[in-house]
This record gives sequence, structure tokens and C-alpha cells, in this order.
Amino acid sequence: MFEMFFFQFMEQHGNEKGSAIWEKNVPVFYRRPKPGDPHVLKEQWIRSKYEHKQFIEGAKEPSYINGSMRGHLKKKRKDDNNWNLRLFEKPKNVLDVAKINVTFAQEKTDQDNSLQITYVTDGVTRNYFVSSESGREIVDWYMAIRAAKLKVHEENGLKFDPLNMELTRDFKMEGYLEKRGPRGEPWQKRWCTLDGRRFLYFEQPMSPEAKGEFIIGSQTEGFAVQQGEVTGRFQDEDYCFTLTTPDRHFLFKADTENERMMWLNCISDVVAQPMTDEDKTG
Repeated sequence: MFEMFFFQFMEQHGNEKGSAIWEKNVPVFYRRPKPGDPHVLKEQWIRSKYEHKQFIEGAKEPSYINGSMRGHLKKKRKDDNNWNLRLFEKPKNVLDVAKINVTFAQEKTDQDNSLQITYVTDGVTRNYFVSSESGREIVDWYMAIRAAKLKVHEENGLKFDPLNMELTRDFKMEGYLEKRGPRGEPWQKRWCTLDGRRFLYFEQPMSPEAKGEFIIGSQTEGFAVQQGEVTGRFQDEDYCFTLTTPDRHFLFKADTENERMMWLNCISDVVAQPMTDEDKTG
């Protein structure tokens, strides 16, 4: 406990001179935590600097520096909530690292040191959940995936700009909504995720695959989000909103007005942005 108080004091009272020592060799792909980021990321950032002295001049390079890792993690089974210990190799041997995203998942899994890995192929997203007993190990895996993705950028001749490019991304919005089908089916509770421009709805927060998913395009391409039921086909209800695509209207219902406005604002921000070539390829 005393060690953590010391690390927090150092973090809060650091200065430019201290940063030049403790952060001298922080890799460009390393995610420096911000307020609101997961606790494990903030704790391991502090420990990496002051306890492990990972970034000082002459320090041994961390194991994840080349995007390679090997070790045991617990992996959630596809069809139930059991977790089995599995040996994992470097990410690129399992999945095409250019097509994966990784985010911390402690709130979803109720495990402190856990990750959600999403993999998109042929327009379909697959979820994997892994966890570790060690906060340091799970953060190392997270950084290894970021390092591997950076290598892909470099191999494709792209220069990484940390201010304008994402190696990994957190979800813009997640939570339960009720969804009504296009033929007036009863409301069904769904776990919904806004991942960049991709909107997904799942049966449960840790379902391996979505019940449905689609890319939200821009307003000029026929996409919109509005309060209420806008088609006139069904009775409007409290906290409803309609997400319109060129093909159909999706009707959702939040639990509170605050939740509805949060979803409306997030989706409106996406619709207001023009699509990039990368967005169009999914």
C-alpha cells in the first residue's frame, strides 16, 4: 500500500526534468493513460516507470516491444461463462493483427485484468475475452498488440502519427437498449455497442457474435438518428430513438432520457463525419 502511495505521489508531483529521466524511452505505441482510463492501465504505467524503471536510459527492452508475446491467459468459453487456461503465442500467429482491436474489459467481465479482442472478417465481428491474474501481464499483452499493429503500419509504408491515428480504440458507447423489429415484434433487450462507425447489438455483453451489425455512414449517404418513432408505423414510447439507414429504420428504446441523449449525441457525431476509404471497407 505504501508503494502505491509513493507511485501516486511521484506521478502527481513529477516535472519535465523527472519525465526526461523516467519516460526517456517510452515506445511510440505505448498508451499513456488519461483520467478516466482503466485502473490497471494507470497502475501499470506508474509501476513501469518508477518500480520497473522500464523506460530509463539503458533499461532492458520490454518483452512486448516487437509485438511478440507468449504465455498463459484465461480465455472465456464461447457458449458459457467458464474461463479456461490457454497458451497464447504472439498475436499475428492467431489472427490477422491488422483486423483486430483490443480494449480493456474489466467492467464487462467483472475481472480486473481482462481484455476484449474483436476481430472483423467478411463484415462479421467475433469477440474474444481473455484475462490474467497479473495486471502487468495483461497490460503487456495489450501493448504487444499495439506494437504488432504499428509494425503492420510500417510494413505498409505508413508513418504512424499518434495524434491522428489509432492503433487500438475504445468503444464510443456501450449499454443495454431495447430493440423492436421491423414488423412490430415485441421489444427485446439487447447489449449495444458503437465501435467507431460500426453499430452492433448482442444478446448479452459477452456474446461471441452480434445478433446484427452495420456500418453507420454519413448524413449525405442517407443515415440519420432522431428522437422518437419517426415512421408512423408504431406507437411512440418514452425514450425511443430511430436510427435510419438507406435500407431500413432501427427502433431502439433507452431506460432514461439521459441515456437516450447520450446515444443520440454519440451517433449524431458519427453521422456528421464523412466516411473515409478505410470506413467503407469495414
